[in-house]
Amino acid sequence: MLSSSRIKDFHSSRSQAVDKLIDRLRAEAKANGGIVSVLKSACFIVLYILLGMCFGIEMDEETVEKMDPIRKMFLLH
Repeated sequence: MLSSSRIKDFHSSRSQAVDKLIDRLRAEAKANGGIVSVLKSACFIVLYILLGMCFGIEMDEETVEKMDPIRKMFLLH
């Protein structure tokens, strides 16, 4: 169960997510002449963190992106 009292337990997951966010933003900036979509990357990282906290495993980016439509479905309904 997710609990605010266990937030420290997920420090490594959050740290990995920040590194992944920075890598994604740098890659996107390089590919698009310095222009990035911060919202898209931030949503991805939030989903990445939540999936890691819920399932207790680190998922690769492809798997997280496959789950993004599910996130959108829940947020829109």
